[in-house]
Amino acid sequence: MKRPNLLLDRRYWPTFWTMFFGAFNDNLFKNALVILITYKSATMSGRIIDLDAKSMVALCGGIFILPFFLFSATAGQISDKYSKSKLMFWIKIWEIAVMVIGAIGFLTNNLALLLVTLFFMGLQSTFFGPIKYSVLPEIIKTNELVKGNAFFGMGTFVSILLGTIVGGLVINMSEAGAAYVSVLVIFFAGLGTWFSSKIYKLNPVSPGVSVDLGVIRPSINILKITRENKKVFLAVSGISWFWFLGAALLSMFPDYVKNSIGGDESIVTLFLALFSIGIAVGSVVCEKLSQKKLELGLVPFGTFGVSLFLLDLFFVGNPPRHFAIIGFWEFFGSLTNIRIIFDLFMLSVFTGFFTVPLYTYIQQYSEEKNRSRVIAGLNIYNAFLMVFSAIYLIVLYKINFSMGQIFGTLALGNLIVGLIIFRKMPEFMEGFRTKFLRK
Repeated sequence: MKRPNLLLDRRYWPTFWTMFFGAFNDNLFKNALVILITYKSATMSGRIIDLDAKSMVALCGGIFILPFFLFSATAGQISDKYSKSKLMFWIKIWEIAVMVIGAIGFLTNNLALLLVTLFFMGLQSTFFGPIKYSVLPEIIKTNELVKGNAFFGMGTFVSILLGTIVGGLVINMSEAGAAYVSVLVIFFAGLGTWFSSKIYKLNPVSPGVSVDLGVIRPSINILKITRENKKVFLAVSGISWFWFLGAALLSMFPDYVKNSIGGDESIVTLFLALFSIGIAVGSVVCEKLSQKKLELGLVPFGTFGVSLFLLDLFFVGNPPRHFAIIGFWEFFGSLTNIRIIFDLFMLSVFTGFFTVPLYTYIQQYSEEKNRSRVIAGLNIYNAFLMVFSAIYLIVLYKINFSMGQIFGTLALGNLIVGLIIFRKMPEFMEGFRTKFLRK
């Protein structure tokens, strides 16, 4: 009997929509908060420290990511020790409680309460992260993992995009924008909780794990576990590089649009949409090309494609711009601008080819008993490289690199990281030759 489409399959869809609405709600809240701080920080109560709006927004990013450094190890241990279906349900209950606190913060215009909420959102995401990808081999078959990861990749970035857009639109609707945001974040937390209650009961994979509630020692142990299988660790390194690259590009968009292209805020939203939709499209196309199996040859294909289109953005450099700020439709009046958005969309598509096989590789070749801890180690590396990407950009800005030159360094860095991985794991290049070069 033929199974239904995976998104309609009772084994899969509750987990998918639990993940989707969690990411959507996080980004709805975060973007609403960022806009509130940017435009109304002077009138907000509960200021703990005296920072300008730009610095406060940067602080928000640090607050959200801090729990990934501190508690990923604990989250990975708990995910292996207890039933993932029960954990997902209780984590979503936790989200409802957190969003109630956040709603109070929005309604009272209290910055301190909103920042506390942001920290607990990051903490909740820290505990959900190891479950998100390690649960897939427990709910679907091995030959469905590529498709499951492709849909997860698609869903993650579509939900991030939609949450970001909705958060920005709703908070700016009227004076009651904060009240609307408050209602929405609680509603979507409840909706995600309902989906989590539909997940099939799963048994613990390693009930004998002794959970170490410390910070430094368990983190070191988790990172050691992540490195035990050298090939799995190389896949982890590849995914962490993707988060470095993605964080750098997303950070560059506002300044690139404003100072290099001369576009308004609508062009920044367009770039975000193209980046998110491109990764979603790439993830789905990757699944089609994989033909229900792990296709390692797509990783070099994705790597070379990302570097190619980043390199073209380097050659574009700083495009000719008008003295006045241009809007959405004016932006499309330039062939150079169309070339830029084509490059951006295509490098995002090729990123999907890069990440889906690597996540699938980790799931297939990490041991079931510690798979969640490997994913937790991956989250620690991701968080570290996202912070490092911010430092990297600051350094390049300080030494007066242009945006085009930074795209060039990212293109070169992407190629170097890929070649290091392919040298240590020749099966990637062998898969590439078999898939694309041999008839």
